[in-house]
Amino acid sequence: MMIPQAVRLWRREPALRMPVAIVAGAQDRLVSTAWHSGRLHKRLPHSRLHVVPDAGHMVHHTAPKAVAAALHALAGRAWPEAVTDTAQDASGRSRHTALSTGAGDAVDAS
Repeated sequence: MMIPQAVRLWRREPALRMPVAIVAGAQDRLVSTAWHSGRLHKRLPHSRLHVVPDAGHMVHHTAPKAVAAALHALAGRAWPEAVTDTAQDASGRSRHTALSTGAGDAVDAS
């Protein structure tokens, strides 16, 4: 049922008038961030695309502070404290994530 629902929602995109934050993981291996999130960003004139470099498909689980920072940016507020998301790579070592707006600037999440 996912594809018919996506088509149904796609048809309603032109009606969206509010600011939209699109947060995607650069390392997503299930869907193409450039294809899906990038195209959605181009179709929604009031959107900001945030690509989290070290995150995958479930970016809201692996980089929740980067997602929160994107929402704060959408609301026009600075994140109130130093933002650091720590995730583990395949070897179990911690790594930092940073937030990129996709507009050539980056919001350092550390």
